[in-house]
Amino acid sequence: MFDKSTIVEKLKSYFSTKQEIKFAYLFGSVASDKAFSLSDIDIAVMCSKKCNVMELMAQLSYLLKFDEVEVVDLSQTHNLRLIKEIIQKGIVVKDSPTREEWELQKYHQALDFINHTKVIYGY
Repeated sequence: MFDKSTIVEKLKSYFSTKQEIKFAYLFGSVASDKAFSLSDIDIAVMCSKKCNVMELMAQLSYLLKFDEVEVVDLSQTHNLRLIKEIIQKGIVVKDSPTREEWELQKYHQALDFINHTKVIYGY
């Protein structure tokens, strides 16, 4: 049902024409080869200015010929556990010189948050 390599190539081609997108990832069950019939396609983007996430979801749904496409605007999410998962397990489908610096900063924030949570809540 999900051909990861085809999805990755389509996303790379699409994002190569989008100057407003600094970098992007395919993540979630499709990226980790765990997709099944009820899965969606998860994409995370970092925009140079405010993204129209709904428009982007519609365009990507059309491109991928799949209704269930979810887009996460990385500049708007504060879910450090999700960001850590995207960094660790996501597939970069558009790259930028700023991505590695952003990843390093967010990864350290996520680890600090997780460690503080363990200390505070004991898990």
